[in-house]
Amino acid sequence: NYNNASDIFYDAHSNALFITDHDNSRVKKHSLEGAFISQFGTSGSGDGQFLDAQSVTTDDSGRIIVVDSEPNARVEVFSPTGTFLFKFGNPGDGDGLFTVPVGAAVRSNGDIVVASAHTNSLQEFDSTGNWIRTFKDAGDNAWQFMGPYTLAFDSEDNYVLLDVYHKAIQRYSNDRVFVSGIRNSGFVSGRLTSPMSIAYDSTGNLYVLDNGAYNGRIQKFTNGGTYLSTIVEPPVFGLEAYNMVIKNDEIYVADNISFKKFSLTGTLLLTVEAAGTGDGQFAGARGIAVDSTGNIYVSDAG
Repeated sequence: NYNNASDIFYDAHSNALFITDHDNSRVKKHSLEGAFISQFGTSGSGDGQFLDAQSVTTDDSGRIIVVDSEPNARVEVFSPTGTFLFKFGNPGDGDGLFTVPVGAAVRSNGDIVVASAHTNSLQEFDSTGNWIRTFKDAGDNAWQFMGPYTLAFDSEDNYVLLDVYHKAIQRYSNDRVFVSGIRNSGFVSGRLTSPMSIAYDSTGNLYVLDNGAYNGRIQKFTNGGTYLSTIVEPPVFGLEAYNMVIKNDEIYVADNISFKKFSLTGTLLLTVEAAGTGDGQFAGARGIAVDSTGNIYVSDAG
């Protein structure tokens, strides 16, 4: 059983799913058929314990990386079988410290980058948890960011971050130099009101899920931030469309009591909508993942 399944991640190495069971302070592993395989974690502040497991991902060696936000403010790393390996980070506002870490992403070289929302920073660590550098440039200028929420890397290994405070998408080089941004708040085409998720297609175009009131839509941009088109217009989504992934050039969106699938041009290919707590129903669809064969997995926070 789950109590607030806050995140889901498809791991291609083990061909399995990892799901954060937030309120039960654990991470569960399931087969692609849904069979329970294993779990790890208990409530607390010791090694291998969680008080606020926010997100889960894996690296190229199959190690499991869990962000345990507040009050532990740290990242824990586990073996592919769920054995605790090490942790890094403590509460604070300095190098190697976190205040409300919200997510982690793994670079192509194996480094782990952690977004910390309240300190407006990105921190990079090597694969063993040693601090490398801090990227922090809070402010209102075009090249600055505040409240990093989602972090990704493009095909050139640039940082691409979702800035919830400025309602912007910012892109920075490996040397932390500002490259480009989408930073125009508003309801007209090419502007954002409440960006929630970003994803790339196979040719490197950027898609942004905008979840603003009466403005839930998906917009398409070049990687450099030039507006191309709005492929999904309001009112297709409700106010709680939180997560989007692109797999095999098809778009999947978790939308509270449903999930939807679109082509890259915005054609609705599939929708499954069922409010409730029974099998196949949703009370708060948050995370979404797609495996290599196109099966869809949705975490239902309730």
